[in-house]
Amino acid sequence: MGKKEEGQIMPKIYEEELEEYILNSFENEENLFDLQPELVISQVNLGNYGIADIILVDFNPILNLPNRVTEVIFTVIELKKGEINLSAIAQISRYKQGVYNYFERDNRFTTTINGILIGDSIDYDSCFVIDSTKWLNYIKYNISIDKGISFDESCYDWKIKNNNYGCIDKLIQQYKQIFLDKHKSFLRYTYRNYNS
Repeated sequence: MGKKEEGQIMPKIYEEELEEYILNSFENEENLFDLQPELVISQVNLGNYGIADIILVDFNPILNLPNRVTEVIFTVIELKKGEINLSAIAQISRYKQGVYNYFERDNRFTTTINGILIGDSIDYDSCFVIDSTKWLNYIKYNISIDKGISFDESCYDWKIKNNNYGCIDKLIQQYKQIFLDKHKSFLRYTYRNYNS
């Protein structure tokens, strides 16, 4: 029926239920993920690029000209009932490219496209890909009997524990020695003049 956590049987959730919860949150103007979009669209057909779960749209007007739009900000949200993996990253990247290709023809405004992957966990390799991709974020959802659905946006502690940097340390020591050997006379000259 779901994952056990602290001796409890966790409820199961489907992507459709997660999507409905997020759509209702935006409809009720809750400040979900620190976003308050002007337009929320679900199940967006992007042709051969696929169907995006949710796309949020915001507009940045020109100062003093509120009716002219200069930037349209899209946030593509992809939901996974389970783990986020490299396949999910490829999927949301495809959606991002589909949105970009469609709107690049319109020179009345610029587009910014961000992405959010939502899942209950993330695999080892995917966390590093997301961390090095500026347009993409990962948000973990939690579901419990007593609290319902909640989101954790602060799960970015992806350092490898007990990492052996022996090779890097050796490389740095060799670099320091080469640098010192190469610039020894300059460093001695600078040191003497500095102490004079």
